[in-house]
Amino acid sequence: MAVSHQSGTILHHWNDPPTTTFSKNKSASSSTVSLGLPTPPLTPSIETNDSLARELEHLLDMSTSLVGRNKEMIFTRVRGLIKSVEERRITGTSSPRVGMLIVDSQRGVLEEMVGDVQRGEKVVARERIVKLMSDESGIAAWATALRMVIENLSL
Repeated sequence: MAVSHQSGTILHHWNDPPTTTFSKNKSASSSTVSLGLPTPPLTPSIETNDSLARELEHLLDMSTSLVGRNKEMIFTRVRGLIKSVEERRITGTSSPRVGMLIVDSQRGVLEEMVGDVQRGEKVVARERIVKLMSDESGIAAWATALRMVIENLSL
């Protein structure tokens, strides 16, 4: 095993062959190839018991002007928020004691924001997210993505 002056132990070299396995299917004459790639993470299920998570997921199902890689990146961040909402661990909470109050506060703002969107008040919803971003730290990644989803909804 080699050691790099920059990052320590080198586990894979630039010219190592990929982790590939070949297996022969006995019932057919074709062979199957497995590239040894990790299984992609599961996307959050729409079948959830958390009403806020369902409503946030519904925002992603609405018609939007976002397209391509930009849409994928933004939706991925919002899906991360949805997962955090389901687990009651919204980012930006520092201490466990204060964290529960902040999670409840953030949930309240998110519920109001979803209600604004459902009433067609995108500007009010956007202002709520922007205010939340200015009031709390550590939420920029998902809050910015959520703001972009709201701004680009086709209501």
